[in-house]
Amino acid sequence: MSATLRTIYYRAAATGGSFSTKLADETASPGEFIRDFKPRMMGSVQVEPLFGSNKSFVATRGNRYWTLGFTVERLHASPEVAAAFLDTHATALPDSIDLKIVQGATITYLSAAAFHGLDATEPTGCSSTISYQFTGPTYNETAP
Repeated sequence: MSATLRTIYYRAAATGGSFSTKLADETASPGEFIRDFKPRMMGSVQVEPLFGSNKSFVATRGNRYWTLGFTVERLHASPEVAAAFLDTHATALPDSIDLKIVQGATITYLSAAAFHGLDATEPTGCSSTISYQFTGPTYNETAP
């Protein structure tokens, strides 16, 4: 767990405007906890075996992109609210999304990302747990 609490906002990509909708907020009440927050840069690599050699040709092909995954544990007002949240949450998120991550004084953005993964567990009493996956071309401190 990080020492500084995070808040993650989102908006539909390429729409401009403000990031007014919260996806997760560790400062919220009754409570949310963000864990396994992991931005990761990937790239395309070509690997070719060399004829008659025990070595391979390896070359970067660029095409770098970022993946961002995290899990949010939420506490809801009642078991019924937790179940209703899980029933509707996934369809409320846009397919193409801009994320704004605020952690203390640091703000980072995952821009023009594809929302491609949501893994929700059955609610346990008043709590829910959802893991998210996003992939986009940039993850930096420049606002889209």
